[in-house]
Amino acid sequence: MSSRINQPSNQIKLTNVSMVRLKKGKKRFEIACYKNKVMEWRSGVETDLDNVLQIPNVFLNVSKGQTAPKEDLEKAFGKGKSTDDIVLEILKKGEMQVGGKERAEQLERVHNEVIGIVASRLVDPRTKRVYTTGMIEKALDMLSSAAHSAAEDAAGAGKKGGSSAV
Repeated sequence: MSSRINQPSNQIKLTNVSMVRLKKGKKRFEIACYKNKVMEWRSGVETDLDNVLQIPNVFLNVSKGQTAPKEDLEKAFGKGKSTDDIVLEILKKGEMQVGGKERAEQLERVHNEVIGIVASRLVDPRTKRVYTTGMIEKALDMLSSAAHSAAEDAAGAGKKGGSSAV
């Protein structure tokens, strides 16, 4: 008996993977992509499919490694379509799984963009100077905390019964 452990040599670890899913017909098809590259491809920054896809196959289940049979692909996408055309359709129309870090990064980007737009359009009427992004951020924080405390006060008053005579 050999004391060596046999491990599969063709197994690919799913690190830095984002699955793009598309339900077509009664089946769900998936492709394995690099996390950041899908958004870049959709926005037009990345044009090379090889840089976007980790594995150039269409799967029924990426994590289990179940590739989609040719019959299922033909039934769902039509006969005569190449795998590349199917992958492109899944990339364009499919839903992407977004992680917490990516979601936070996207939220931060939108937040900064909104503050930049507001800062470029607002002028202090007294000094005729443009408000800084720091001032606008501070004002937004004050507004959101005031709105949050007002919502808590309203919720608290509703729970007490609010039988005050006016």
